[in-house]
Amino acid sequence: MKKWKSNAEWDKSIPGFHQNQITTDMHETKEQAEHVCKLLRTDGLGQEGRFFPVKTWVEEIHESCIPCNYRKHGSCDGNETGACPEWLCPFNAES
Repeated sequence: MKKWKSNAEWDKSIPGFHQNQITTDMHETKEQAEHVCKLLRTDGLGQEGRFFPVKTWVEEIHESCIPCNYRKHGSCDGNETGACPEWLCPFNAES
């Protein structure tokens, strides 16, 4: 099953941000991720209308990239230890 990620880049001038920062959230559908990006662009951070992202975008997440705490089975190796890297994605590995 596909998962989707909404992403927003924020300017460092926002209180509490010390550099341009990217925030992300995971979603069950592409439409949900797109809706979150639209809300951030129109309503801003926390829907307060004060701070707006520099840019937003949506990405598909491969199943092996989803952290174990988001998976229904609970761990990468199928046991109850949950011992696995937080992010494991052979498709995004740098060469």
